[in-house]
Amino acid sequence: MAENNNTEQYLSHYSFDNFKDGFKNTFGFSRNNLDFYLDKYTEIINTINNMESKINELKNAINKINDLRNAEQQLVDSWNKLVDEAQAKVNDVSSKLPPANR
Repeated sequence: MAENNNTEQYLSHYSFDNFKDGFKNTFGFSRNNLDFYLDKYTEIINTINNMESKINELKNAINKINDLRNAEQQLVDSWNKLVDEAQAKVNDVSSKLPPANR
């Protein structure tokens, strides 16, 4: 019986209530304040995670826009090349015609 009583005393010394009181005395927080700060901390972490997710979504969208812009630029460049080739052919034919017919 005495051994059981000592175990109960030992365990009661390390109970949550004793921890809570010690925490309050050491850090000046009550359990309610600690819960408040833990809730705020969790809220901040969730907000940061959401922001990182949105930033990644935006980066992906910007990359897709850049890919589209590059594809469009390649298309416009190919059109410019075709127009330049057509202009060169017209100039070549025009230079071979007699001056009176121009």
